[in-house]
Amino acid sequence: MTPPQIALRIGGTKQRQGGFVPLVSAGVLAGNEGSNMDRATLVTENPSFVIKHAADYVLYMLCDSSVTSFDISTNGVLTIAITIPRQLQLAGRRSPYDLLMQVYRLFQQTCMNQQSDGHYAFKPDTPDSETFRQLLQQWPVEQRHAGYVEMAAQGLTAIICLPEGKMSAFFADSMYPELSAYKEVEIGTHCQAMMTPGLELLQVPRPHHYRVIQNGSDTGNVLTQPDDTFRSTLESTADMEYDRVEFTLEQLLNAPDGTCCNGQVRLVQARDEISVNVKGRPKMVDLYLTIKPKASFADEYTADDEQRVMDLINSGQLVLKVGQRNMVDFLIEPGHFAVPASMMRGAADIEPTPPRIGDYTFNIIRRQDKLTLVVDKMRKLAATSPMPSNHNRVSEPDHKHRHQSQDIMPSDSPLDDENDGRDSEAAREQARKKLRNILMIVAGAVVLVLLSVGLTLLFTRGTQAIVTTEEVPAMQTQQEDTDARAKADSLEQLRLDSLREADSLRKAGQKAAEEAKMAAEEAQQKAEQLKAEQQKKADKQEQERQQKAQQRVKMLERVNARNFADIQKAPGWKMLTKDEQRAVEALFYGYDSKQYSATQKTLVKQKLKAHGDFESFEQIISFVDQLKSEIVL
Repeated sequence: MTPPQIALRIGGTKQRQGGFVPLVSAGVLAGNEGSNMDRATLVTENPSFVIKHAADYVLYMLCDSSVTSFDISTNGVLTIAITIPRQLQLAGRRSPYDLLMQVYRLFQQTCMNQQSDGHYAFKPDTPDSETFRQLLQQWPVEQRHAGYVEMAAQGLTAIICLPEGKMSAFFADSMYPELSAYKEVEIGTHCQAMMTPGLELLQVPRPHHYRVIQNGSDTGNVLTQPDDTFRSTLESTADMEYDRVEFTLEQLLNAPDGTCCNGQVRLVQARDEISVNVKGRPKMVDLYLTIKPKASFADEYTADDEQRVMDLINSGQLVLKVGQRNMVDFLIEPGHFAVPASMMRGAADIEPTPPRIGDYTFNIIRRQDKLTLVVDKMRKLAATSPMPSNHNRVSEPDHKHRHQSQDIMPSDSPLDDENDGRDSEAAREQARKKLRNILMIVAGAVVLVLLSVGLTLLFTRGTQAIVTTEEVPAMQTQQEDTDARAKADSLEQLRLDSLREADSLRKAGQKAAEEAKMAAEEAQQKAEQLKAEQQKKADKQEQERQQKAQQRVKMLERVNARNFADIQKAPGWKMLTKDEQRAVEALFYGYDSKQYSATQKTLVKQKLKAHGDFESFEQIISFVDQLKSEIVL
């Protein structure tokens, strides 16, 4: 059965009086394209081709106007049309051009006869559509990877001339943004004179601008040419190590599954993106463990003790913990651990848990990458007299007294020097008594000093209080006399100031009248002078405005002439606004500058040529905004 995604129709002028009729059908052409197959094309060579990107489908069509009907030798027409839904494409990057040509040759072989002049004439037999349905079974489809460029519903038809060797690549990817302004495009191999201006610069196959997304973040790198290379930018940190990823665009495009670098790089055609997932690993710190007895236990430490400690570790009863993790989780080989660096940052402690099991006690000593598990053993003091052979049958009080006398001591304590222990205790008690006596003497001296200072302060303050009490009445009387004299002086000064103010106001009134008259005359003169200056300024501004407008016109003419040489030094450059300057810079940087790749400059030139002349700088700004959305500048 014919795949429902591809529809095929072949039509032509099989006989003279029959006109253009459908001859082969496999599915139904989308968009009612079947009713529009009998039409004349602008490209007159045979065969010529048509591509149309409609809203919901893509039309690929082959037209041959050199064929003849079976009953007359006059020229007729053969048209082959294929439609594919817009979200689909031929699988495996196969080209619709190759499919058209395969159908074309099959129809010539089975339904036409070749004439002596090399042209083909229809056979009178009815073509078998099933043959062509079986052919379509060999052309499966898949989801479209790249973006879709929809052409205009109405408008002009574009004409493109391509060499035969590039036809397949053009049909395989015809999603050029430059074609969106046309309703369809006709393609031939010998129509150079008819080619639409600007489209002669199209690169075939179509270059893609793949943005590189590394671990979810846009790197700002764009790969376009096959030899463009990307190198991962993630540097190792104190805690993490990252793989070094490096690849070329050609290497990725040629990968059968669209991935490379062990799956860390993946091509996302639908978004023109390259997804780079750089794998990271925790940086590890090597630690080496040895087990040693404490110095005081070394003479008694045996192979049985060491085996006992190892059994405690292996069974999980003794846990060496770093943070909240068991170091066994990081065991590489016996005695060798690789611990994440993040867990060892700062003063990370490695602790034995629990610190004591039975008679054994444990402690960890770390020096750089060396760990030493220090083992000690708690032992009971030896008895002063031999134990009777019948000690299990002693009375309960005697057993209790014997148990209390056998204190648990560390292995580094003496085992048989009880008298020395009692002498040391007496010496320590005598030292404590001497310290208490010294502290009591010091405390008494401090109390005497504080009492002396307090009495001195109390006597001084009492004397000051007596003197102050005797002097208060005399001081109050003197202050009252001083205040009265100051108030009388203030009133006299106020009266004199009032008289001087009244005289000053009178004189000021006379002067104000005279100044007002003079000011009126001066204002009249200034008004006339200002009017003259304003008129002169307006005339100058109008002249400057006209000059600026002329300079802007010249700048627009330079842009339309694509004369970008030293444009920033032109007199009219300063007459442009900042936005206008940036827009013009975007054009000439993209048109002729080392800052952009050859591909970018080619695309800019194509866009400029297709646009034609600009009528205003606002139009240039709008054009550049659209350009930036289509071309990475």
